[in-house]
Amino acid sequence: MPVELATIVTPDYAHDCYVWKGTLYIAGLSDGVLIYDIQNKTKPKFLKQILYPDPFTHTTWVTDDGKFLL
Repeated sequence: MPVELATIVTPDYAHDCYVWKGTLYIAGLSDGVLIYDIQNKTKPKFLKQILYPDPFTHTTWVTDDGKFLL
């Protein structure tokens, strides 16, 4: 059975999530992209919010080499 380790409260709505090497990327629709360090799964650490004009971030992921967020 899954066990809840932590809760992340987003400004509005987390439409989609992607985890890559201990980093959580949340597609927040009108909130852009929210990025968290989740290496310590019981204490997620907010890193950054990426906003742009008229955001509608439906989904997001990083390239295989980790250099680009798409």
